[in-house]
Amino acid sequence: NARWRHEGDWQGGRLSLSAGLASDHQSDKRKGYENFVGSTLGVQGGLRRDEVNRAQMLDPYLLAEWRTKDLTLMGGVRQTSTDYESTDRYIEGNNKDDSGSKSFKGTLPVFGARWQWNPSVQAFASIGKGYEIPTLNEVAYRSGGVSGFNTDLNAARSTSAELGLRGRADQLRWSATAFDIRTDDEIVVQNNTGGRTTFQNAGRTLRQGLELSSEWRTGPVTWTSAYTWMQAKYQDAFMTCTSPGCPTINNPQVQVPAGNQIPGLPKQQLFAQVAWDTGWAGSRVTLEARHVGRVMVNDLNDDAAAAHTLLNLGVQFKQDRGDWTLKEFVRVDNLTDRKHAGSVIVNGGNERFFEPGAGRKLLLGLEAQRRF
Repeated sequence: NARWRHEGDWQGGRLSLSAGLASDHQSDKRKGYENFVGSTLGVQGGLRRDEVNRAQMLDPYLLAEWRTKDLTLMGGVRQTSTDYESTDRYIEGNNKDDSGSKSFKGTLPVFGARWQWNPSVQAFASIGKGYEIPTLNEVAYRSGGVSGFNTDLNAARSTSAELGLRGRADQLRWSATAFDIRTDDEIVVQNNTGGRTTFQNAGRTLRQGLELSSEWRTGPVTWTSAYTWMQAKYQDAFMTCTSPGCPTINNPQVQVPAGNQIPGLPKQQLFAQVAWDTGWAGSRVTLEARHVGRVMVNDLNDDAAAAHTLLNLGVQFKQDRGDWTLKEFVRVDNLTDRKHAGSVIVNGGNERFFEPGAGRKLLLGLEAQRRF
């Protein structure tokens, strides 16, 4: 990544300019084997896949920022270009050459503004284009059990906008942000069975929400909170798979109706913490609560992980001893040993959607720093 930067006075404000060129290259050798030998299962069998996948990216970009005492304007543009190439080394008998390539290109502008409304309140807004290309893992498999590189998968393109306020007083800091994200060609899981995941583009999606945060200090006690509400849904109907080997005549696709929630994303999340600086041995006691709302586990929205709230308790000590600073902590996560889904496998095969979260957990730590 090479970058040029300039800063100077211009039109009664301070102007910063940056121009650069970013480049990345990745290469991986992927092999696949049968997981059986004769009638013995769960062992490495014969070679079935041997390929080299390469990805290379070259992105020029330009950024500008102009600021005065009360106003800041920001803008930028990035021209992204990524090339994928797969070279098949396993060509035997009826197994044909499955080599392939795919290129992704996009121009991504962004603009933002920040205004100091008064000494204690600031307003801000931004809008920009997004471009999510599929990863090498996401293009590794094609649907229907067909071998080779998935050249049908396109990049997802989005437009994101946000509008918000942030402020501070003597003891209080707060912020409130509303956001709107509209995406075309959303990349979604088509089939997730037998350890193999295939992906497809699902049309338009919409994410709208609100983020709130605050921090209030009174004496030795600090209260911190953050809340996110988000409505994430599909705007277009599309077809998806619910059985292995789909889509085939014997295993057809089913329709996901427009308006369904995007799986894997909770509608509500809440974090709250109270911290008390006791004044004894440099100790701080924290009690925090984390709430995660219900999470849909598949595109059909016929099952979900239940909402849950976890409590965590911690104590930290800090001592300065000459050139050394010592920090020790004791922490108990999931204080009430609540059973919950720690994560979900979106569109998991055979309805294996849920991964259990950890129960009550004790952590002990020691950190030592020395100043030279």
